[in-house]
Amino acid sequence: MLDVSLRASQAISTLISLHSRSSAGGLRISLARRRPEHSAGFALSVRERPVQGDQVAAGDLGSRVFLDPTTARCLTDQVLDVQPDDNGKFRFTVRRKSRGGRRVCRRPVR
Repeated sequence: MLDVSLRASQAISTLISLHSRSSAGGLRISLARRRPEHSAGFALSVRERPVQGDQVAAGDLGSRVFLDPTTARCLTDQVLDVQPDDNGKFRFTVRRKSRGGRRVCRRPVR
């Protein structure tokens, strides 16, 4: 299951407070197909609740990450982290749980 770092939990809590009417909301990560390359990436969105079939990863501070089944399999043994950029956006990253793991995706979110 995906782990959520403390920084990512704080960022998710901030996003939920700004963009959700429900304190039970969370950040949803799903598989997204990009055209025309037909390559896959991840899409992030703030949701009021998980979609049916989603797995829920809990972070510190009560933050929640909703993962569609395919994404949940892709992100097993990974850690969701975040770094703010100079424009005030959050840049979420995923890395392996083992020390020194490489980042496997990046996606800016407001």
